[in-house]
Formats: sequence, C-alpha cells, structure tokens
Amino acid sequence: MLRTSMANVGDGQPMSVAFGRRPINLAGKAPLQANNMNLFEITDAATVADIVSGARRSTSMRWTYLAEAGPTTAWFALGGVTRALTWIDCMGRR
Repeated sequence: MLRTSMANVGDGQPMSVAFGRRPINLAGKAPLQANNMNLFEITDAATVADIVSGARRSTSMRWTYLAEAGPTTAWFALGGVTRALTWIDCMGRR
C-alpha cells in the first residue's frame, strides 16, 4: 500500500505519475480517502511496485491530476526519496 498526500485543487483526482518518459496510469487506482480530501491510497501491488521502482531510478516525478480547470501537471524532485529508499533497502538486508 502506498499513501500520498497532495494539495486539494479542484477534485484533485490523480491521473498518472511519470518518472522520465514512463507514465504510470492511476485512473481508478488512487481513490480519495473519505475523511481526508488530500490523501490518496494505492493498494494495487503492481502499481505500488512500479512507483517505488520509478522513484528509485529517477531524480524527478511528474504528477498529472484533474483539477477544475482541466488536466494539470506538477513536478517534484526525488533526490531525498531516492536516498531514503536506498537506505531502507540497506537496512532490510542487515
């Protein structure tokens, strides 16, 4: 399971995340949580694995979501996420 929080803009429904040129479709896989309009929960194991794998290999992520004004894109740097995932892997191998 992967939980992510995004600012609430429009209905905020996620459409995809992309690492480089590799988009991962989130349609129907990241429903808004009833008690928190900024929290998405992805429970599909293959989608979570694709997102984690992409975050490990990339330095940035593109988040595309549907806002009231239409499709919108936001970019995020992943340097800290990549280092954290590498550290988690190392700690798990001990």
